[in-house]
Amino acid sequence: MLREHPALDDCVLLASETFTNAVLHGGGDKVEVSVDVQERSVVVAVTDGGSGMLPHVVDEPCALGGRGLFIVQALAREWGFDVLDGGGVRVWFSR
Repeated sequence: MLREHPALDDCVLLASETFTNAVLHGGGDKVEVSVDVQERSVVVAVTDGGSGMLPHVVDEPCALGGRGLFIVQALAREWGFDVLDGGGVRVWFSR
């Protein structure tokens, strides 16, 4: 059951970060989230319309914003992004 999955809290935080990035920085008016729950892992993908700017990690400790992917990088087992046909971007992570 998902409520008992050991990665739940981290996945909620990371999904929030990637969704917020998609809303703030992704192009278009549609954001999609998919979640694949396995016994030992969870994979979350957030897709937006793309804005022409690729996702990147801001590792500036004193930055006032832009640290969402830094958090994803720190907590996810692995993460990445795909540029889709039509210019959309899918950011995904596993935990």
